[in-house]
Amino acid sequence: MTALISNSAEEAMDILKKESVDLIWLDLKLPKINGIEFLKIIRDNPDWKDKKVIIVSASGSDEMKERAKAMGILDYIVKNEMKLDDIIKNVANA
Repeated sequence: MTALISNSAEEAMDILKKESVDLIWLDLKLPKINGIEFLKIIRDNPDWKDKKVIIVSASGSDEMKERAKAMGILDYIVKNEMKLDDIIKNVANA
């Protein structure tokens, strides 16, 4: 398995256009386009709409979690609420 890293939604879109991606590990705090806006772009694109997405963020209100889950994410992980080993297990099981 290879990890491809981007620092913005724009870079991630370039990767999605060129590479086969099995899972998107999405932080909500991104420059210019935030994570939820980027998730909407992913879901609206016929080529990307079925991509597996896990949101990993420093925060997560119940409202934000429900909004993201309604958009078809696999999981919403709040970084400070889980141990690293548990996060790795979630990703491995995705």
